[in-house]
Amino acid sequence: MKEPDLISILSTSFSLQLARYRELSDLVQKTLGKLVLTRGDVCQVMDNFKHKQEILEAIIEERGKVENDVATWQQNKNSFPDSPAVSCLNELLKETASAISEFLEGEAQLKRYLEHYKKPGNQS
Repeated sequence: MKEPDLISILSTSFSLQLARYRELSDLVQKTLGKLVLTRGDVCQVMDNFKHKQEILEAIIEERGKVENDVATWQQNKNSFPDSPAVSCLNELLKETASAISEFLEGEAQLKRYLEHYKKPGNQS
């Protein structure tokens, strides 16, 4: 595959993944907020959990589409000459890593809240 095509494919894919991870982070924060307001009533956020699963499945599908392209990039990225497109892709990769980290932090926060709320005596 030609270098510009590979970079274009990856840039498009990681832009999409970045948007989805940001959507996940927002959804997790909204879910946590709603749980707090409803005093842990999980029934009130079941739609959020379903939507979260749909977004995760879309990310997995997108990752599968570009799996070989990512492997090619990983093997050859040091041989690509510096260019605006390569810089843009590198920035997208950094932003995506940051968005994943933010999502995982939100997930951990949500998990801690749910575990705390499940303990006897914490429902009131």
